[in-house]
Amino acid sequence: MRTTELAQIRQAIELILKHQEPYPAFVLNRYWDVVQANPAAMRVAGFLIGGSAHMNMLHQLFDPNDLRQV
Repeated sequence: MRTTELAQIRQAIELILKHQEPYPAFVLNRYWDVVQANPAAMRVAGFLIGGSAHMNMLHQLFDPNDLRQV
């Protein structure tokens, strides 16, 4: 698909992320990679793991050096 065909979907996702504030929200692809996140999600990630995060949510949750140790 071309970028122009997905423009409305991208706008809808950005609106959803914006409206989730002050709660964290992530957009994940089918491989659990973080594609997008709202500012609250970035603040939470920074607080819990000092900002150094995996780009894959499953790795982040189960890595003994990341969220698993919290």
